[in-house]
Amino acid sequence: MVSSSPPQVSVIIPTFNRGALTARAVASVLAQTRPPQEILVIDDGSSDDTGNLLNERFGDRIRYLRQANRGPGAARNRGVREARSELVAFLDSDDTWRPEKLEAQVPLLSGDDVVLCYGNWTDGQTSPGADYFSRIALLLPERRWMVDQPLALLTRGKGSGIWTTTCVCKKPAVERVGGFDEKYRVGEDLRLWFRLAFEGKFAVTSEVLAERAWLGPDRQLTDTKKEAYFREAAAVRTEIFLEAYGRAMQADPAVQRALRRLLADGLADLAKFAACDGKRGLARRRGFEALACFPRGKSALKALLALIYPGIWGWGTRKPSR
Repeated sequence: MVSSSPPQVSVIIPTFNRGALTARAVASVLAQTRPPQEILVIDDGSSDDTGNLLNERFGDRIRYLRQANRGPGAARNRGVREARSELVAFLDSDDTWRPEKLEAQVPLLSGDDVVLCYGNWTDGQTSPGADYFSRIALLLPERRWMVDQPLALLTRGKGSGIWTTTCVCKKPAVERVGGFDEKYRVGEDLRLWFRLAFEGKFAVTSEVLAERAWLGPDRQLTDTKKEAYFREAAAVRTEIFLEAYGRAMQADPAVQRALRRLLADGLADLAKFAACDGKRGLARRRGFEALACFPRGKSALKALLALIYPGIWGWGTRKPSR
């Protein structure tokens, strides 16, 4: 069933101490060939002049909402609650959209059974000007493709290419699954995509619709090279894949196998970190769980190395915990 008129879109931009970059992101939304109904900037406790800068430049062309610092998931959830439109589109404050983004994506969400649409993008860190789908060899059957089984795409070996800045979602579906997980500041978006995969179809387009900024390691809000990031990411991924696997009992066997592989990889990482901390009992449990899920490949190797030689990852060993 197709709606008689195009739905409206609310754009949600979370920010934290990034006034000038946020202004650039907002400008890219205002340049859309299909304008949204509203732009919500959720200031997650900035201590700089973000509010004044945005007010002076954009005035009532945006809705500026401020809250205490609670992380990007909480900021996006605030935006979803405040949104007045059926569709919500997400844009990180350091990134930009191409002018045709909403015009290309909104029609793909007209079906009642479609809950999410995302598109291709460029990554200025490692391949300026090159599109990400080509990097991960994601070749779509058509330029604009309807995905009947989103779990198969999300568990693809080289990745799905889904990125929050390119996502437009049905607001009711996002609310039904609880929005972004506010417990974590890593992987909160991945959990939402997996939960939405049980709600309906995804649409994806190979058109390059956004540009991901690379600001250098000193200006990124999340340092993805630190051990703390890898530890939290491993815990979150394991929780997400365990939940998805528990709900995918009726899924295609290939999808179930892929979920077991992903779960095993997360458990092997947890075994590795437990071994590094000297928690041998926990390392053994997580290692055996990883092997039980998927007893081959790199996850099995990591699980075994966690028991034999934890220092191989370069973080050394800690004193055993009591």
